[in-house]
Amino acid sequence: MEAKDFRKRAREKLKGKWSDAIVLTLVFVAFTAIVEWLGSLGENVRLSSIAAMAGLFSMIVMPAIKYGLTYSYMKLKNGEKVHPFDFLSYGFSNFGRAWGVSWNIFLKLIWYFVAEVVAFCLIFFNTLYNVIMASVEVYDSSIASMYSRTGLTILTLVGAIAIIVIAILAAIKGLYYSLSTFIAIENPNMTTKQAVEKSREVMTGKRGKYFYLTLTFIGWGFLAGIVGGISGGILSFIPVISNIAGSIGMLVLIPYIQISLLEFYDYYKLGSMPQQPTQPMYNNIPQQPVQQMYNNMPQQPAQPMYNNMPQQPAQPMYNNMPQQPAQPMYNNIPQQPVQQMYN
Repeated sequence: MEAKDFRKRAREKLKGKWSDAIVLTLVFVAFTAIVEWLGSLGENVRLSSIAAMAGLFSMIVMPAIKYGLTYSYMKLKNGEKVHPFDFLSYGFSNFGRAWGVSWNIFLKLIWYFVAEVVAFCLIFFNTLYNVIMASVEVYDSSIASMYSRTGLTILTLVGAIAIIVIAILAAIKGLYYSLSTFIAIENPNMTTKQAVEKSREVMTGKRGKYFYLTLTFIGWGFLAGIVGGISGGILSFIPVISNIAGSIGMLVLIPYIQISLLEFYDYYKLGSMPQQPTQPMYNNIPQQPVQQMYNNMPQQPAQPMYNNMPQQPAQPMYNNMPQQPAQPMYNNIPQQPVQQMYN
């Protein structure tokens, strides 16, 4: 199947359920908007503690909230009734499982994170070194300035390139684990580590298709951004409402994307297609009882070759000759009395 087929199936599943999907997404967007607004209160010194708590709350709780939201979308796709606040209850009731999936994915990508930290440190210490060198008076300031400019340029460039390359490699590797949450929700008896490993098994050879499917929503994303920017700008004087209005375009796009990805998972997951017994190559040929080559010929009793000849009583070869009394060969010679030779 192609990306357009997954999107088509998603639209079919959402037919008649768009209102439920939009309300569900609206509750999620409102929840995140409130948390973000509380986190932005840090600009006020008196409210900085509230902002810090909101930031910590968001970091700890959001994996579980997104886990519950995915669960709600799965129910919606399967035709089940979904309550707008189900994602909160399910997410918090599976808090440990949601974090287990995130933690196991992190362990799979840990060396990329380590490399990113090293690259950031390289840029940081390079910048710090140049700042120190610029502030210290040396004998030849021109040489110091030259070393400073050279070191800043080379090391900063190397660090920036390293950060970009590592991020791309991490994103490519991370595609292996894109289905981990779907698998964990659908298989509650499976451990989170097994779910992550199963995701890699399913996604092997399919990362390009998954990535292309997500890219097909870029146009919709731009359109949603324009709509959200206009509506958010109009209501910018109301803090929380403006954040919600800024995401109004995503109320349709988020469920559309999620259901499409779920359709991708349903199609490619191992064991999703019914298994049938192995059949020979000629299985599609209609089977009939074995018959002899002359089966279609009408059967008649066996008859001799001369069956069509009229049967008559056997007659001798001279049957058609008139029968007469047997006579001696000399029958037609006139008989005379025997006389002596010297008569």
